[in-house]
Amino acid sequence: MAFLTSEQVGDLGLRRVGENVLISDRCVIYDPSRTSIGDNSRVDDFCVLAGRLISGATSMSRSSATLRAAGAASRSATSRPLLMGVTSSRRVMTIPARR
Repeated sequence: MAFLTSEQVGDLGLRRVGENVLISDRCVIYDPSRTSIGDNSRVDDFCVLAGRLISGATSMSRSSATLRAAGAASRSATSRPLLMGVTSSRRVMTIPARR
């Protein structure tokens, strides 16, 4: 598995990128300007990220995962983002954001 360099990650045009982020060179990110990835996070091979996504610190998108926020196709400014993070019990959870 090959990961993008820090410079390549910066060139993706993500809304926000944390420190120590690993993104596979074989993943697909649709509309990266609406996606944020937190510190110490990883996106593996063949992942698909679409829509307004906010990945918290220490998150991992495993191989072949698809994360698609509601309204991804419409690019609606009012659509809620999909939040992904780690709970205090270290379980990964994905929840829709609340206004």
